[in-house]
Amino acid sequence: MRIMMAMPSYDGKVHLDVAKALHGMDECGHEVVWEIAKHYDCAGGRTVLARKALDGGYDKVLWVDSDVILPEDALRNMLESKADMVFGIYPRKSDPTKTVVYRHGGLNISSDCCMRMDEIEPRIFPVKGGGLGCCLMDISVLKRVGFPWFAFEEREDGTSRSEDIYFCDKAYWAGVECDCDGRVRCGHVAEKVLY
Repeated sequence: MRIMMAMPSYDGKVHLDVAKALHGMDECGHEVVWEIAKHYDCAGGRTVLARKALDGGYDKVLWVDSDVILPEDALRNMLESKADMVFGIYPRKSDPTKTVVYRHGGLNISSDCCMRMDEIEPRIFPVKGGGLGCCLMDISVLKRVGFPWFAFEEREDGTSRSEDIYFCDKAYWAGVECDCDGRVRCGHVAEKVLY
C-alpha cells in the first residue's frame, strides 16, 4: 500500500519532537512518503497535499500537523479501522481537557459535540469527525467529498470553522464513515512565552 504522510506547515518547519516521532514510526511494511506543503495557509497547504495524493496514485493519506507527535504504533493501530477516515486524539491547545474529535449529534460539527480527553477509551469507535492533525484517510474520500476540500470560514457572529472541520462536515454529508482510535494518543506541542 502507498501512503502519503501529508503535513501542512506555514513556514516549512517541523518541531524536532514531531520529526523524531515520525522517523521512528512503524510503517508496517508499507511505502510511506512524507510530503510537506510550506508557505501556504493551512487550507491552501492541505489542498496542495490533497492534489499530490490524488495525482501520485496513493491509497491513503496520513495527515499529520507539524506540531502533533504521533506514537510509534499510530499507523499500525489506525490501519485496523475499516472506516474511510480514522482519527488519533490529541489535546486542544486552548483547552487541554478537550480533544479535536467530535461525537455524533447536531447537523454540523461544533464545539457542542467535542469529546473530552478523559472520556476516550483505548479502542476504535465511530465519530462524526475530527481535526486532521492525526488522521488516516482513504484516498477515495477526497473524490467523494469533492473540491473545494478545505476552507477556513469566518462568520458574522464572530465564530469560525477551521479548514479540517469544514472538510469533515462535507465528508459527513457525503456519507464518509469516521472512527476514532483512542489508542492513538498524540502529543500536541504548545510553546509559551513567559514574561
